[in-house]
Amino acid sequence: MNERKEIIKMLSNVTYDDLRLLINEAVKETETEALSFLGVLFELLWKKSTAPEKAQYLTKVVNTLI
Repeated sequence: MNERKEIIKMLSNVTYDDLRLLINEAVKETETEALSFLGVLFELLWKKSTAPEKAQYLTKVVNTLI
């Protein structure tokens, strides 16, 4: 199984509190696995988001970068 599929499988049964902890830990890490996790998480979020939600995410990202 590839890493992306493993991450999606892991996320399928995660609780709110577990997800919060996973995100906080991944943000602290600089390892490739943590970045892969965050990338897949963002991909899943993006695919399930509406156009207005995507616009909000983009605005937050842009404002964070400037």
